[in-house]
Amino acid sequence: MISAISGILKNINRHNKILDIILWHTHESFATNLCKTDHNFYAMTSPERKMWDFSYRKMPDNYKHTTDINTIGIIPDLVISQSVGQMGAAANIAQKINIHLIHIEHTTPDGTSMMNHLDKIRQQNTADKTVFITEYNRDIWGYKDDSNAVVINHGIDTDLFSGYVGDRDYILAIVNDYRNREGPLHFSLFESLLKELPTVKFRLRGNSNENLIGLYPNLEIVKSTCVEDLIEDLRHCRCFVNTSRFSPVPMSLLESMSVGCPIVSTNNCGIVDFLTKTNGAWCKTKEDFCNWISSMMIDREISLNI
Repeated sequence: MISAISGILKNINRHNKILDIILWHTHESFATNLCKTDHNFYAMTSPERKMWDFSYRKMPDNYKHTTDINTIGIIPDLVISQSVGQMGAAANIAQKINIHLIHIEHTTPDGTSMMNHLDKIRQQNTADKTVFITEYNRDIWGYKDDSNAVVINHGIDTDLFSGYVGDRDYILAIVNDYRNREGPLHFSLFESLLKELPTVKFRLRGNSNENLIGLYPNLEIVKSTCVEDLIEDLRHCRCFVNTSRFSPVPMSLLESMSVGCPIVSTNNCGIVDFLTKTNGAWCKTKEDFCNWISSMMIDREISLNI
């Protein structure tokens, strides 16, 4: 059994060695970037928790699944929580073995209920540092003047995500389980685009979208396979479309920007801080989406110029 004193001793003797870090899995792309720090990551898993999706990214050698930190044969140096729901479990581990806790917040408050309890959520946050991916999501959570809050923007491998061509006549969306994620991702808006633009071909890349197969003649469903296939789509599609409501900035939007693929997106949350007329268009209405998509399909030069 790992004890508090073992954590103290390891912290004293660390001397800039590679760290052993406990966390809970969220996004494959973000986890892959974390692993480029060369530290070792142990993701807590169970049947009800999200597991690594091998169709989207190869799991790095320094990233492992575990169901019990007492069986992994190491004394952790650090624990990371990556959502409000993980705070309690992460705090328990940090307190039990006397190690530091970092909370990384990728999201924005989801709905009115959570917005009404922000003070309580902040009081429950016992992290030594709280990290946000944008100034927007730091401020909306209420940490603008908190000295323990820092902003570290998402990073993208710009050598890998590059080379836009835009020579194929389809619009790309990248979402898992789109139909069942109306709240944060506004599937009904995407559905209305399919209906309003019946002659425009849409390609939906992601997993758990089988419930949409055959419903719309202009929609092609493509499963996530590997990052190379994702980049191939981003390089060749006419534009990338994003309908999200709550994300501070979707990782797929940043990947599209890195490739040079033009973006047609909602103007919600922190997206307006990243998306400008030089890399895409943000839209207030369904009509805005339709106008931009139609223009790019008619004239490829519009996509190339953006």
